[in-house]
Amino acid sequence: MATVQLAKVGSWQFDMPEAWLPKDNESSDSYFEAPDGEKGLYVKCIELPHPEASPHAVAEYVQGVHFTGFTEISGSKWVVQRRTAEEHGGLVRSILDLYDVQASYRVLSLVVCGKQQAIQITVHDYWCTDYAATCNTFRPLVASVHSTQSMV
Repeated sequence: MATVQLAKVGSWQFDMPEAWLPKDNESSDSYFEAPDGEKGLYVKCIELPHPEASPHAVAEYVQGVHFTGFTEISGSKWVVQRRTAEEHGGLVRSILDLYDVQASYRVLSLVVCGKQQAIQITVHDYWCTDYAATCNTFRPLVASVHSTQSMV
């Protein structure tokens, strides 16, 4: 098993591969990258001014914005590999998994949220030639995301 480091962002924490380090990025202040530059992740905490009707509504909105942003890129051939939202203990865990086979590029967006707070972790495999292998690589990170406080 790969060595991990515990990442804490606001009231959220998750396991990130140990060798991944913060890197300057024009899109975000919260970008981390693997030493070889082939994989990276963005972290975004979201605090809504007012609670939504349900955590599902929050997750659907965040993932919808993300989906639209990627699928409207000219020349892209994104295919949804997986799109799920499951509720456990008052939090929704939503996954949007996109893969552009021609570009060898995979994007996995994970949103974990309550009615007013969310974390979105977007993991990029910039050179994804083995989809099953990249699923195995990202699985521990995805499974580890949780809140350190009650969201109910």
